[in-house]
Parts: sequence; structure tokens; C-alpha cells
Amino acid sequence: MQRISRMATAAVAMVMLVVCSTRAAVLDQVPGDALFVVKVTNLKGTSDKLARFCADLGIGQMIPPLGDPLGFAQAQLGITAGIDTAGDMALAFIDPAATGGDPEKSIVVLIPVSNYGEFVNNEPFKTGTTADGVTEWTGPDGQPSYIAQWGNYAAVTPAKEVIGLKPSGLKVAGVSAKELNKDIVFYAPMGTIRGKLQPLLAEGRTSILKEMEDGLKNEAPEVAKFAPVLKAVVGRLLDVADSFLRDCDAATIAVNFVPEGLNASVVAEFQQGSYIGNFVSSTKNTADSFTKGLPEGKYVIYGGSIGDPAATSKLVADVVEPIMAELKQVGGPQAEAIDKVYQDLMTMVKSMNAQAFGLFAPQGEVGAAALIQSIQVYKGDVPAIKQAYFGLMETQDDRMAAFNLPQGQVKYNITKGGKTIGDTSFDQIVADMKFDGNSPDAAQVEQMMKLMYGPDGLKVYLAEIDAKTVLQVSGVPDETTAAAITALRGGADPIAAWAHVKKVNANIPQQKAAVFYVAVDEIGNSLINIAKQFGAGVNVQLPPDLPPLVGSVATEGTALRIDGHASSELIQQIVAAGMQAYFQAQQGGGQKRGPGGL
Repeated sequence: MQRISRMATAAVAMVMLVVCSTRAAVLDQVPGDALFVVKVTNLKGTSDKLARFCADLGIGQMIPPLGDPLGFAQAQLGITAGIDTAGDMALAFIDPAATGGDPEKSIVVLIPVSNYGEFVNNEPFKTGTTADGVTEWTGPDGQPSYIAQWGNYAAVTPAKEVIGLKPSGLKVAGVSAKELNKDIVFYAPMGTIRGKLQPLLAEGRTSILKEMEDGLKNEAPEVAKFAPVLKAVVGRLLDVADSFLRDCDAATIAVNFVPEGLNASVVAEFQQGSYIGNFVSSTKNTADSFTKGLPEGKYVIYGGSIGDPAATSKLVADVVEPIMAELKQVGGPQAEAIDKVYQDLMTMVKSMNAQAFGLFAPQGEVGAAALIQSIQVYKGDVPAIKQAYFGLMETQDDRMAAFNLPQGQVKYNITKGGKTIGDTSFDQIVADMKFDGNSPDAAQVEQMMKLMYGPDGLKVYLAEIDAKTVLQVSGVPDETTAAAITALRGGADPIAAWAHVKKVNANIPQQKAAVFYVAVDEIGNSLINIAKQFGAGVNVQLPPDLPPLVGSVATEGTALRIDGHASSELIQQIVAAGMQAYFQAQQGGGQKRGPGGL
């Protein structure tokens, strides 16, 4: 936006950088045809939060302006008088049709003022001229900008046409209204946006499908015959986009600085009675833990989810069935192979109402144990889940043959009751991988498979723990599997008791449908240990048991929300480790570290 004045540019920067009050009066001054708004709540309060956050990260002293972001911005711009630093600020992007079609001018920044006369008398605006309540001034880029008083706000814009708009305001209700009280919020009133985007989407559909059809005419017959299927896939994707525009009332992206770190949320709110709105409102949340049955261990990723099999399978079928209908018209072994996969996956969807999962940090020497060590707990119709899972494995060779891929290179051999741990019988699935001994590429692939799955290759074990629970493990030591069996039968949940998990759980919704954790410390330390085994001189170690990154999915009425949290402690340690690694690299390596971490 080259034509925006220095004042407007700085205001945008503050919107992005200055991160609570419940006052939403600034939205009352936004033109009603705004396509999106970025709002900062309580300038001084959120500036203080940002300063505290930077101090917690240990970078406040390194970058002094971060000690008082708002004060620094005011001093740099020479705009110190007349601003209501306890007020909210907003940046609104207006429909370009209101500014002669120029998107670079379609912006207005609303700055809260305690005294408008003092505000326009700040140094940058003194050379401007005022007529009919509008001050015109020239920024450093040589382009004119305009200021006018809208309520308790100074409206700053590079377009005089915007100043002439009536600020009819945006009326926000429901979950979106609550989100707008957070520190920094991007708000999109979808009722305005859909009128702009749906016609463009309709035009794009015609041209996209036409180009696809023309392109497929020149393909080989075995590819060209799938043209109706590919068109159906693209068509359904466009249908999904159109449904979102049709059903969505509002969307928000919010950032909130909290004492423990940084919270972020993405919320889409749908119309009551709409297709997506009905699906979202039918999705239930729970306050229960999602990690029950997962044993103690060092995980890199873990979590779980619940769901309504009937609602989820209907949604999947509504999207995919038109594609499958076209596929059946094509016929042949390829269509049959794809349909078999779809049917097995649908059986899984219809049969599961909850799951928990974990991916362990690899232990020991590379090559001696599997790098990929996973555990999965399925809840639901046990016989159907196992049948679908075995079906996906047993037909692998048929799928390869259908698509003229090399047969016999990967074949899954299933042995019912192939392994027993304690009193629990596991069905065993072994991947029989054949490699061409005369091919260097095949040798590299074989070596990679052994690194990933261990010297014995990929082995998966499934066991029925009770009438509603299936346990699946791969690459996991027997003692870990035994601990999982004990946890599942006893209802144990050791992960939920971890102090660093409790910390992050307090910063996401307690009622939710899914949650996942990313243990950055375990990921980082695992990569460092692997690098060391390959001879890299890395002497950095993240402290153990850092708070993980956490994300959750939940519903709130007809609103679907995704929330996440990153703790200051975690970010600080990542920054410190990165700086230490950088200095070591500059010095050609560093001194070996003691056991105390950073």
C-alpha cells in the first residue's frame, strides 16, 4: 500500500504488533460495507501485555522499544497528543467499489482520541489544511491522506471518498462478539463477503472445469477415461467452498496475550438451520480427558478426539458419494480398488466414536530400534473397526496391480493371534517388503525403511482390550504395550496428571471435541540426538518437560472453533537454544553441556 501515509502505515503496524476491555464502540464507526476489520482492544493495556510477553521471552532488554511498544510508536511518529490510549483501534478494508475500484485506497484506520483538536495538531499534521471538518495532509511518500472525526475516533484514510462514507457500524453477535474482546482480532463479516466472492466462484467453476476437460483430451486413454471423476472431485471441492460462503455468518482470527504466553483462536460461525450449522451444532464436546489409556512415555505428538459416527459419516458421504458414482461409471479394476478403500474407510468412520493416539520419541541407537513408534486407541464397534483395518491391509497388493504398480514389493501378511503380551492376544500385521538387490535406489529405500521401522521392518499389532476398545501399536517395546493394556483396563490417565500438560490445558476450552499436543522439547532433543549419532557436533539440549504446544477443536452453538496456546517458557527456551546453536556454529562448535539444560 504505497499510497498510504506514514500515519496509516504506522497504525497498521500497531494493529499487528500491539496486542482487555469489552468496549466494541470502535465497530460502531466502521462503514457497513467493510469487507474485513482488524481490531486492537485497549491500546495501552495490550501494549503492556506485549511488553510483558517480550520480557518473559528474554528479548525485552535486547530490543528496548519492546519495553513500551505504544510509547515508542507514538514518539517515533510524533503523535503524542490527543490519543485515548485506553481506547480500541481498528483498521477496516472497504469495498473498493466505494473508492473508484482502487484497493490501495480502500482502507480506513480508526484511532481513539481523547481530544480530536489536539490529535490533528500533532507535528505530522500541522502542515495540513482543514475544510469542512476534513484535514488533508501530505505524507512522506508525497501522497495525500485525510483525517476526520468519527465519534470518538480519528478516521485516517488515503481516500477522500472513504471520509465521505457514513460509518453505519458493524453489528456483531454470538461467539464472534466475544472473540472481538481479545487483544488482536481479524473479523470478516461473511454476509458482506459472500456477495462478492460467490459470483467469482461461480465464474471460476466454469473456467476451471473447462480447462480441465480440455487438458484431459490430450492425455492417454487410461487417464482420459477418468475425466468425469476428476471433474467431480474439483466440482465437490468448489461445492464445499460455496457451502462455506453460503452458510458462514462471520469468521474471526484472534490473538490474546495471557500471563502464561500466547493464545490464538480461529472461529467460524454458521447460520442457524444451515447444512454446516446443523452439523456443527450436532457435534458434541466433552470435558473428559482425551489421553486415557496412553501409558507413560516420551511423546513427540499425542492427543485424541471424540465424534458422532452417524453425523460424520453422513457428511463424508454427502461430499464423496457423487465422486464415487462417477467412478463406478468408469468401472474396471482401478475403480473397484478405490471403491474398496472408500468402503473400508467409511466403515471405520461409522464404527469409531473416540480415539487417542501417541507418537513416541525414538530411543536408543538409530537403526537398532524404530524411529516411528506409535500407539493408537480406538473406541467403538470393535469387530467392524478390525474388519475395516484388515481390509485396507489385505487389498494392498490388489491396488498395486490395478494401477500397474510393481506387485509384490509390499505385501501385508496378517496372522491372527500372532503375538501375546501378558494375557492379551494381538493380531500381527507384517509388511513384507521386496527390494531389487541390484538397484542402488532400491538399496537406499530399503535402508530408509529399516531406519524408520527398525531392522525387522514394519510390524503392526492389534488387540481387543474390551468390547469397545482396540489397541494398535507399532515399533513399541513390549513393556510399553503392557503398560498401555494396564492403563486401558484400569482407566489410568498419567498424561493428564503431568504438570506441563495441566499448564497448557488451562489455556484452551475445557469443553472440546479434540485436542493434540506437540512436545517441541522431545522433537528437538530427538533430532539433536540423531544428528549426533551421524557425527554432527551439536551441543544444545532443551530442558525436559517443557509445556507442549496445544491445539483444540470445539463447537459453541453453530460456531466451530480452533484454539491454540504457546507458553512463554517454551518460546523462551526455543529462542535460547536457537541462539546457542547459532553461536556454536559461528565458533565452529561449542563446549559440551552439563545435564542442567539451557
